[in-house]
Amino acid sequence: MAFADMTIGAFLEDLGSRLPAPGGGAAGAVVGALGAACAQMVHNFTPGPLEIAEGTESALIRRCLTLADADAEAFSRVAAAYALPKDSAETKARRRAAIQEALRAAVAVPLDLADTALQILRLTAPLARAGNRNVLSDVIVSAQLAEAALSAAETNVRVNLGLIRDEAFRAAAERRLQATLSSACGLRRETEELVAGRG
Repeated sequence: MAFADMTIGAFLEDLGSRLPAPGGGAAGAVVGALGAACAQMVHNFTPGPLEIAEGTESALIRRCLTLADADAEAFSRVAAAYALPKDSAETKARRRAAIQEALRAAVAVPLDLADTALQILRLTAPLARAGNRNVLSDVIVSAQLAEAALSAAETNVRVNLGLIRDEAFRAAAERRLQATLSSACGLRRETEELVAGRG
């Protein structure tokens, strides 16, 4: 069952259980979805025009939930690769190659989540500037949740990158992550300051 089709209670029960998935990566993606939903609520409570296209938040919510599923699938692929036989030189080589391929996919998912979290963060300043004053605290919560999703994504990228032998792949992934982190730097604080200035 896709995580989007689960109740919150069922998701939390599975997350806290001994099941292999969902794990921290899926949890980070769900946190991102919550951040986008908070932004959407403020947007919906704001009668005037905003610098945000209609449907943006809904698309980001769907994207985060899709990434939660993708994270679980990526983890399953990594686990399956580690479970491959290693009783001969040939099987060991196949296992090593499968592990590396699965780890690359496991890096791609949190990289995508980091980019998505940045998009959510970028929504919060326009909402802080022009959103309904009665729900401005939810704009800050949106920024905080998006930042938490970004932090979770960074952790998962770095953990998996540490196991990848392809130096060129590692360098490219690190550059992409750093660019996202640099773009996100200060966005939450900017949102908080904008909200405070309207208080």
